[in-house]
Amino acid sequence: MVGLRHVRTLMNPRFSIVIPTRNRPALARQSVSRLLTQTFNDFEVIILENSDSPALQDLEAIDRRIRVIPSNRVLSMPDNWERALDVVQGEYLLFISDKDTLLPFALYELDTAIRQHPGDIFTYRKASYLEPETFLYFQECSGGNAIYSTKPILRSWFQQVRHYQNAPMVYNSAVSRGLILSIRSINGRFFAGNSPDVSSGAVLCASTDNYVLVDRILSVGYFGSWSIGRSTALFGRKGAATSFASEFSNDPFRSEGIVFCISGAIAQTLLACKRAWPYLFESYSIYWPNYIANALEELASYRANNANTVLETRTLFSGIGQLYSLSNFMCGISLRFSRRFRCLAPSRIWRSLRLRRYWNNIIQRFLPMYSLSLQLDLRAGRQSPEFLPSCRRTSHTPSLEDACHLLASCMGVTKNTCSSDSHDQ
Repeated sequence: MVGLRHVRTLMNPRFSIVIPTRNRPALARQSVSRLLTQTFNDFEVIILENSDSPALQDLEAIDRRIRVIPSNRVLSMPDNWERALDVVQGEYLLFISDKDTLLPFALYELDTAIRQHPGDIFTYRKASYLEPETFLYFQECSGGNAIYSTKPILRSWFQQVRHYQNAPMVYNSAVSRGLILSIRSINGRFFAGNSPDVSSGAVLCASTDNYVLVDRILSVGYFGSWSIGRSTALFGRKGAATSFASEFSNDPFRSEGIVFCISGAIAQTLLACKRAWPYLFESYSIYWPNYIANALEELASYRANNANTVLETRTLFSGIGQLYSLSNFMCGISLRFSRRFRCLAPSRIWRSLRLRRYWNNIIQRFLPMYSLSLQLDLRAGRQSPEFLPSCRRTSHTPSLEDACHLLASCMGVTKNTCSSDSHDQ
């Protein structure tokens, strides 16, 4: 367990709220405007502007708690998030997207939870507002606080190879700066892989034994086909996700031989975490059959949305050929007889039958025939992790503002309190 708790001084704010943004100045301005309506005032706002043409520097004049940190060049998402750790001063850190809205009472609720249950990680629930459907998705919450173990979440990530939005991450939690910096001091980085939110969750779960769940909705995420996560879920590399992949100097998906999809992003990030902190993850291994089943499912969804999946399908089948290598299979058989029949040496069988050349073609020809049954068999054995609550979907909600007002009213907060108009100038 990583220690080194950060000592708070009079100069440190309670919270540092980090907003990474790239080429979405309007959304970033709205997010900052809503932040300034918080009923708890002891916080700073760090805007990581990773845009082609920086346009947010004027926000510093609105409120002394706001700092805009432009980049000299376009950075990959993990590199952009990483630089925040050099400038933040708060006792607890929250990363929110430029498309997220913290409800006005969020920091007050988090501060109350911290006072009641001193700890390093305080995870809250997030609602999702989707366009063009204009539906608000939110989880049923108890309204209380509870302490949960981190290890079932970590096991589920490696076993299921899927995204869990309720897992404790910097994207949905207030995390002790001291804990983050102590992890970072090990190898100079805190974020690994292609998905900084997932990598933060994995390393936090591996470094701590438990976290506090603040079982209330404190944030609303705004999603559309223009957002990276939603675009990846709908179209793969097509759309907004194209620019995301191009920001890496070396495409992490191509270099790992992993499909560009949600489950592929999870798998690549977990592999990167294992390389960065081998002693923390030595007892965890990715269950590749679930990655394959998830990727097949996602590729089928992309094709239904008229996306070209030829390249990613080849990547998947090539990866399967490496995971389930025919040469290893032949070695296992022939070694039994190698003493009696010298001619059955593995290398001779491999060359004489010329199977290496055709192995991937065999997989591509026959695996689709069994992909549905493979998925069904794997899904049948799955159980939902204990930390996943049931979800609800509202009827048509006209706008994000209406969604915020609806959630705030559920918490007993008036509509006027939720207004974000007071700091638009």
